[in-house]
Amino acid sequence: MPAKGKTRLTDAQRYKIAQGKVIGKRRAEIAAEAGVAESTVSNQLADPRTATLILRLKHRDSEQIERCWKKGLDGLEEDLTARDRSVAAVARGQLFRLLPLGDPPLLRVSPADTSEGFTLEELLASYRKASGHG
Repeated sequence: MPAKGKTRLTDAQRYKIAQGKVIGKRRAEIAAEAGVAESTVSNQLADPRTATLILRLKHRDSEQIERCWKKGLDGLEEDLTARDRSVAAVARGQLFRLLPLGDPPLLRVSPADTSEGFTLEELLASYRKASGHG
């Protein structure tokens, strides 16, 4: 057995990791199916070779993914207008998690002089508090 951190993945294991990531499995599930440790799955998800496989899988099934995305959004829209307040509240939470997908993260740099206004981060934090989401 190789030394810790020196295990070589086969192409089949890397493919199983990519497939598991695409369909939304947890790392523990992916690790069990691929026969590797959870830490190996975490490391492989950052590996460019695995990222390339993930992109290929997404591209290959892009039409199906788009149909599923549409169905998911339609269901979310129905849940937002549900009479049951708990269903609507969960749907709002899901919507707010979906909105920033793909956006670059906000920079957390404060200006040198804050006497003339607010930082974007402060403005967003105030908005969240006012709208009851933070």
